[in-house]
Amino acid sequence: DAIVEGNDILKNLLAKVRHERFDREMARLSPEQRAVCAALYDRNLLVNAGPGSGKTYVLMMRCAQLIHEQGIKPQEILVLAFNRAVVFEIRKRIRDLFRDLGYGSYVRRLDVSTFHGFALRQIEQTVNLSEEDAIGEVVHRFARQITEDEAFAQGMAGRYKAILVDEFQDMNEDFYAVVQALARYCEGGAMVIGDDDQDVLAWNRRDWQRKHGGETALEAVDYFQRYHEAFSPEKHGLGRNYRSVPEIVCRTSDMIGKASRGLELRRMKIGMHLEADRPAADGEGASFILPFEPTTLEKVILKAIQRGDGDGSHESVAILCRTNAECTQVHQRLAVHDEIRRAGLSVMGSEDFALHQLRATGALMDICAGRDAWESVDEST
Repeated sequence: DAIVEGNDILKNLLAKVRHERFDREMARLSPEQRAVCAALYDRNLLVNAGPGSGKTYVLMMRCAQLIHEQGIKPQEILVLAFNRAVVFEIRKRIRDLFRDLGYGSYVRRLDVSTFHGFALRQIEQTVNLSEEDAIGEVVHRFARQITEDEAFAQGMAGRYKAILVDEFQDMNEDFYAVVQALARYCEGGAMVIGDDDQDVLAWNRRDWQRKHGGETALEAVDYFQRYHEAFSPEKHGLGRNYRSVPEIVCRTSDMIGKASRGLELRRMKIGMHLEADRPAADGEGASFILPFEPTTLEKVILKAIQRGDGDGSHESVAILCRTNAECTQVHQRLAVHDEIRRAGLSVMGSEDFALHQLRATGALMDICAGRDAWESVDEST
């Protein structure tokens, strides 16, 4: 933007490019996804999204829509997630999307952070990051401060016009206190998006209760309900699965429903229609048990490649192995086939991350940042 400032021709050209590319990306969304992204910035939103429904893409397009259509500055948007890996993934995908839309210069001004990282930036207390559970203690102190100090909460949240919270099903009492304060005191609205069927952190809430005492919700659905009662948000459901074939969607939905009834767990998706976006072709979506032979995998993959060459579908094939050693063996066996190798053969999780992106490195940097001298770092750290 600084480059085209003062040049009306370049400015108009950039605006045209942005408009065309933004419209193209919005057209890719389903009506349900588009409704979430296009909501006014000052609306509170509660989005319950099923697996494979494009949660991260919707979150990114919400950011883009707020900037492109509603004129929100990128530094007025806060995106919160629960771990470093998710934050790096969101940052990377936002960077790629914004560059394609012509907003590459906006990426660095967008505030994308973990709850822990956001808390560390806000509180002034010295934190001993070498102690066990110290990171969780940071969020706990932060949650108490924003709950008890209204002026602090207003000053912190008042910088933002849009709050976006990913994986809302991972809430505990401290995280929810942060979300509640941000939603209450920000200059716009908050969007929380998650899947209550993917609630696997009841142990974290029990651990919180053991450490801090008091009552705490043990199911994610409680936090969805509390947010709804506190802020009367627009409720949206994303039930279309873009990742799985119909049989997988049907079987998993049936299994989750039976398990919930058997364990007497509450679900928000009762009555919500979950469906696969891709229709099942002849033979697709069915389960097969094939005899294990040296050429079994090659036959399955070559058949998929041939189908793609015939109709242009270019489907993906996933191979799940029990161990890393098996993954290596399978990859080596398939790599000798030129046709399979040319189609694109890769081992998931084999991406080389920069040193600062590794969790262990990040933890070490946090420890060093919280110490006054190297001598104070324990040998056990």
